[in-house]
Amino acid sequence: VTATSHSAIDNVLEACVDAGVPVDLIMKAQKDAPPQRWATKDTSPAATWLRRQEGALLIAGTSYFFSNERVRERQVDYLFVDEAAQYSLVDCMAVSGFAKNIVLMGDPQQLAQVVIAVHPGGVENSALGHYMGDHSILPANMGYFIEVTRRLHPEVNHAVSWLAYEGKLRSHPSTEGHKIDGHEQGLITVPVPHQGNSTSSEEEAMTVVDLVHSLHATKDPSNVLVVAAYNAQVDLIRQKLDEAGFNEVMVGTVDKFQGREGMAVIYSFAASSSMDAPRGLEFLLDRNRLNVAISRAKATCYLVFSETLLQSQFRTVAEVKAISRLAGLLEIAAK
Repeated sequence: VTATSHSAIDNVLEACVDAGVPVDLIMKAQKDAPPQRWATKDTSPAATWLRRQEGALLIAGTSYFFSNERVRERQVDYLFVDEAAQYSLVDCMAVSGFAKNIVLMGDPQQLAQVVIAVHPGGVENSALGHYMGDHSILPANMGYFIEVTRRLHPEVNHAVSWLAYEGKLRSHPSTEGHKIDGHEQGLITVPVPHQGNSTSSEEEAMTVVDLVHSLHATKDPSNVLVVAAYNAQVDLIRQKLDEAGFNEVMVGTVDKFQGREGMAVIYSFAASSSMDAPRGLEFLLDRNRLNVAISRAKATCYLVFSETLLQSQFRTVAEVKAISRLAGLLEIAAK
């Protein structure tokens, strides 16, 4: 098992133990890490442990670990790449010699791995993105699309499925129980009038504080995630929440919360209009960013925004598509 981060790998190993995989068949190199349920008592280096094993085993690590020549001396049958939509194509090629077969698992409709350098010829793509090409949903002849979500309440899933999954994603019946007492489930719009705001909005920040208060976040802060489009708005909301006594409520950009979840999510757009948005509507209303933000919510997602965003003058086809996403979400929320 490999992934971009140790925490993602640990989650997979925890699930393996839950599924009945014997702990003594699992190895992951750990350095200065807290003990895990699956942590073996064998203190040998992972490469040494691997050479001694006969028969079934499960070994895990990042691409750095699997690029080790001593580890690669023994080829495994399957290498599972978790979060493969964020796992770089180059890293996948580097570890591919370790396995006879590779299984790519992930969601291509979420944020890709951050690329700083310039890579020609599509090399900047993720492993799963490269494999899927232009497909937004994996065709049946190329693999498996897991069409059931166990996170999203059906009312939230309706918006997410329309936005990113061609309407094919459906909620597991157990998600009907996802709720916060006294609050509606689904997508809820909270228009806030303001003008001239670019990357931060005092008006939206105060509205966020009011919403957090109504959600009783002091009782269980982990129930609420506050997401903002820009770092400046994150800082402003953090300040206002601290002043109101909500120090433990988490606030961050979309990038920070990928992989996280809460019963309620509050998403603040901050920019007053397309002309005020420093990176344009294509960034502010990017499909993958909206998808990540909304799909953090297990029960309810609040969209805090300026209605003048909808009155924008469009300069490109991409901007028309971007504002159409917001208009579509607002229409779903109104039903």
